[in-house]
Amino acid sequence: MVFLFVLFGILVSYVSFLTGVAIHTYEIYRDFRTGYRNDMKKVIEDDPDFFYKAFVNETAVGNEIKRILKTILPIEENDNLRLTLYTREKDEQIWRQLMNLPETGFQIVKVPPSNNLNKTIGRTHLFNPQMYLGGERSRAFFLNLTRNYDSRYYVIEVELIRNGLKSMLNNRKESIYSSTIVIVVFSVLLGSLFSKSITKPLHNLSGKALAFADGNMNILFSTHRLDDIGVLSRSIDKMSRNLKHRLLTMQTMNSIDRAVLSSVSRDDLIMMVADLISLQYGHSPVCLFETREEGLVMSAMVPDAPQHLGRLLILSEVPWEMKDLSSSMILSREEMDEYKGSFSSALPDELKREKVVVIPIRQNEQLMALFCINLDEVGIEDIETLEMLSDQLGVALRSKKEMDQREELYHGTLIALTRSVDAKSRWTAGHSERVARISLTLAGRLNLKEEDMSIIRIGSLLHDIGKLGIPESILDKPGKLTDEEYDLIKSHPAKGDTIIKDIPGMEKIRLAVRHHHERWDGRGYPDGLKGDQIPLSARILTLADIYDALTEDRPYRTAFTREEATQFLLDNRGSIFDPELLDAFVELLSSTPL
Repeated sequence: MVFLFVLFGILVSYVSFLTGVAIHTYEIYRDFRTGYRNDMKKVIEDDPDFFYKAFVNETAVGNEIKRILKTILPIEENDNLRLTLYTREKDEQIWRQLMNLPETGFQIVKVPPSNNLNKTIGRTHLFNPQMYLGGERSRAFFLNLTRNYDSRYYVIEVELIRNGLKSMLNNRKESIYSSTIVIVVFSVLLGSLFSKSITKPLHNLSGKALAFADGNMNILFSTHRLDDIGVLSRSIDKMSRNLKHRLLTMQTMNSIDRAVLSSVSRDDLIMMVADLISLQYGHSPVCLFETREEGLVMSAMVPDAPQHLGRLLILSEVPWEMKDLSSSMILSREEMDEYKGSFSSALPDELKREKVVVIPIRQNEQLMALFCINLDEVGIEDIETLEMLSDQLGVALRSKKEMDQREELYHGTLIALTRSVDAKSRWTAGHSERVARISLTLAGRLNLKEEDMSIIRIGSLLHDIGKLGIPESILDKPGKLTDEEYDLIKSHPAKGDTIIKDIPGMEKIRLAVRHHHERWDGRGYPDGLKGDQIPLSARILTLADIYDALTEDRPYRTAFTREEATQFLLDNRGSIFDPELLDAFVELLSSTPL
């Protein structure tokens, strides 16, 4: 500690020295620029190449310029400053000295293009601050004196020779020694007083902070100290607990978001969310009452207790405080017992311990659900967190409800549209729904992904939508179709694709609709695709479509038996149907009633 205080004093002195030198250098640069602009106006004329003429042809004018420049420079720095005026032709790289102070005679200097003289061209001045660590070195800045009508470049260099730290120490030995002794004595005293009371607790605190930063969330920073370090420790302890709590809350909310976006059922979603909240609070018991027309129904319970789910609390028995609950309420064991036969009886015994936090979940000012959790101790942070999680649970419930409603509406619309297509002919009633069932059964046997199953389901329902543009007289014709009629029938896959092409999200479904009459050998329609060029969804749909058509009556024939339909499929293995897909379908037919 003593050494640190001594080092600190020396460091302060060193930084003060560097700062003073830097400021002094900048002041010389600033004063020279200002003095040059103000004092040289009296001498400089508007003649082209004035400086060249002044120092080469008219020495009297040159001497006057030198005199003025000397007055601009600070007297105390005369021994440490050098001024040099350079010039060069605009198409050359050789610089010539026109003037220097102190005078050392003229000389021609050849410099590379990267030199500071060349860098100053095109600017008014050049001053690049450089790192200074206290050594003896020179520092230069440049002013561009070139005017637009000059045929040469003119740059003046001001070079300052800065004394280093070593030189200062040699010149001021006595004062430096005295200051050093004072600093050392003062540092020893301070170090002795504070080292034991500061170093150890700070070291302990920093060790805990590093452990916490590495992920050890169980670190405690509390202390009995009453000084600033104690205040700091308690503040960090509170911050770490809040941070841990908020981190867990964010993780829980993120998990709830993922659950909402998953394809789980509504009941499973509620149980997942309840379990996540229970887990955050050390597996505390949790339950959820949802509002129904007849009252409150328990829809989730953690730990899992199936015997409690569906328990009904009749609306007339719900305490009025619960009906109008707009914010969180904390019930002690005694307060719960006051609600005899109603809310208390509806609560499982697992929740009747210490305190129960009851949080309303509302939508449009209407009570949507009551969320209950059992806690031994309840703080402000717990209430805030539980309300946030309850809000998230409410969002989850509303989102899932809306998603289910949209899905039901979407599916209902598809069914209605499908039935309108099938209704065009009494021979095809229910055909699309049967094709969808058969296709999904085969897709399930193939273990296809949920996304592919959805494509196949919707594609099956819509596969004949193109027949909306075909007259019933052709669809129900008992005899052989003419070539024109057959071409019209063959157009329905492409027409179906056209009908749904502008619906968002139908890109892959369109492929199933358009290509369900393609053949494995490439002789199908409308595009003559062959083999694996045909989308898998369309190949599955082809099998289901033809099998259902074979096993149902048509105006031109009676239905095939199951065995006859299977034999037809096998006879066209590799011509109409994908061989591997057909094998899987035949195996399915032998084991599953379709």
